[in-house]
Amino acid sequence: MYKTLTTLFVILLLPILVFAQDDNVLKDFAKRADDVQSVQVNERLNVVQITYDNNSFDLVGVNDQMQVLWRSQFKGYPFKTLKFKGNVITIASTDYNLSNGPNNTYNAFLIDITTGKVMVQNQIFSNTDKFSQSLEISTGEGNFCRIVVRQRAIKRSLFGGITFSRSKIIKEENATTDLQAFELNDKLEVVDLFKPEIDPGSYMHSTFNNKGNLFISWLDGTTANVYKYEKGKTTASRKISMNIPILDKEGEKYQMSFIASEEDPNVVYTAMIYRNKDKDPELNVGKFDFSNGKPSSVTETFIKKDLKKLEKAFVKVNKKISDPELGLYDIELKYIMEKNGKLVVVTGARNGYTYDGIPVIADFALLINGYDADLNQKSQQLMPIKSLNPFLDLYNGYHIMNDKLYIVANYTSGTFNSHGQDLGIMDLNTGSWDKMDILSKKHVNNSDFSGGDGVMWFKDSYIVPYFNPKSAVSLTRSEITLQLNQY
Repeated sequence: MYKTLTTLFVILLLPILVFAQDDNVLKDFAKRADDVQSVQVNERLNVVQITYDNNSFDLVGVNDQMQVLWRSQFKGYPFKTLKFKGNVITIASTDYNLSNGPNNTYNAFLIDITTGKVMVQNQIFSNTDKFSQSLEISTGEGNFCRIVVRQRAIKRSLFGGITFSRSKIIKEENATTDLQAFELNDKLEVVDLFKPEIDPGSYMHSTFNNKGNLFISWLDGTTANVYKYEKGKTTASRKISMNIPILDKEGEKYQMSFIASEEDPNVVYTAMIYRNKDKDPELNVGKFDFSNGKPSSVTETFIKKDLKKLEKAFVKVNKKISDPELGLYDIELKYIMEKNGKLVVVTGARNGYTYDGIPVIADFALLINGYDADLNQKSQQLMPIKSLNPFLDLYNGYHIMNDKLYIVANYTSGTFNSHGQDLGIMDLNTGSWDKMDILSKKHVNNSDFSGGDGVMWFKDSYIVPYFNPKSAVSLTRSEITLQLNQY
């Protein structure tokens, strides 16, 4: 199980790799890429994870001057790259195919952030490929690496086996047949392996705080159950339950995010979007305090007349920015984060429809709520975006630094083939926008999309990756261009 597998990696030995570059734009950063994600290692360095054809990937060191410092190549399907022990760690499955997704054998790679060389490589987990699995990974501030692997009842195939019954698929997707949690030491060896309790409800998420304590959330009907496992312990130290006024109906859609507080090791926060008993979309923000065993929550129901009031009350900080349009379609959770005792929850509506026979995905303005540590709402703000994208799901980039929220978002300008990008900087202390700008597309194709998960954030600058897809129906096989910007 721990036998090291051979990995193809190439380190280009030039101190700085040179590509075609115009002003603040770097062309040909990647070709035929499927996905780009980045992790901020420090104020001057990001490591970028580029996925190709789901069975190979690059890790690339990029500094705040948009210089490529090193590039390493690997085999496998990467899940995530994170800071670990002063370097970065990547977890990847050994195989991926379109019908079955990633297999259930995982490798870990510890990468030197100065050279891109593999310091340690190990196979950390292997299970039968019959059933679908998911994993959640956390490294806190980089001082540990803890992983939860969940096995579902649904078979590992495109449609979960032969059945096309939606209710059966949802039931098997929500059912948990096995749950394992473990830690990796600095040699990437598995330690402290145990099996957390499986709740009767549907598994939602796992998260870890900066001390390495594990929290697991479940939804049993209308009751959210959260368990806390102290680091090094194999049984839960406490369980907290809270009722959520969700419409309890088979097949009903809902969405939940779950984070541990960076300030208080006894606190986790949840955000959930669902339809309430009146069938109105509703946001529930919850706090589970394990110091006293008490839950608390606040709710916001999305009603059309209230959203119109918010639209009319919006004050522009840039006349070039369009008016906000909030939607009442499929409202989604976009982002949740807590910094310095301030909790930020971002939602936005998304609608799918057909235009002249073409499937279109429409994204609407973002609604940004700010709360204090006790869930008192301190601010509510809008970011006007509206994008119309044939076939494509596009995502925004989010970052919090020095009590400022930074957002890079796509919007559609005129036609499907004309896309712009906004930068918004919001003061979390006042809830007001410091600035909102339209990014220049000089030397970038007007039809290119920005990739939110791949935005590289630095102390004084940020780099936006732009996708130029070769297919009209997906971002796969894209050429990637980088653009360096100042705040």
